[in-house]
Amino acid sequence: MINGVNKMLIGSNNSLTYLRPSSWWSRVFKWFGECQSSTYIEQYEYCGVRLFDLRLYANEHCHIIVRNRNFRYSIFSLYEILSYFNKKGDVTVRISFEATLFDLINDSEYSRIEEKFVQICKIIESIYPNINYFGGYRSYDNKVLYKFRHEAENGAPNIIDITVNSWLYRKLPILSSIRNRYYIKKYEKEDGFLLLNFVDRR
Repeated sequence: MINGVNKMLIGSNNSLTYLRPSSWWSRVFKWFGECQSSTYIEQYEYCGVRLFDLRLYANEHCHIIVRNRNFRYSIFSLYEILSYFNKKGDVTVRISFEATLFDLINDSEYSRIEEKFVQICKIIESIYPNINYFGGYRSYDNKVLYKFRHEAENGAPNIIDITVNSWLYRKLPILSSIRNRYYIKKYEKEDGFLLLNFVDRR
């Protein structure tokens, strides 16, 4: 709320899924996992995005990667992205650990990967303090692995998450994004972040 008036801001769902999928099969079926086509800079500069949704995991070498369900994306530098947000000073970032029960049961490196996630959360919060972080939870059961200071002190922001109530928006983001204009109009008087697929399509 700004000056007593409700302020709806735009957030991007699965913000980094414009990246190239890391396996051949996920490149063939990438439109099932792709939720954005614009880079993080384009999302901020041209689409007005102020909340970014970063879903992280790690590969077999314990290097941080982006993940959306079973789709994995190699990321050049998480630090480069967060440095950009930190310089802007008005960005909110949700960080989550995109793990499944299958990972817990079958990934021999799972415990080490989870520890890596917690370490990354501590590091980025320390070196990029101008970002409003929240989340820090494990996706399959919402267990909080790391509590960010900003969230502990201010609470989590209000998220208007269309994927919660819309199967189509959740499972077929590239098709469902044609309704973005409708959702922006519907929630324009709400106070919080409207989480959209393909934020450049309105």
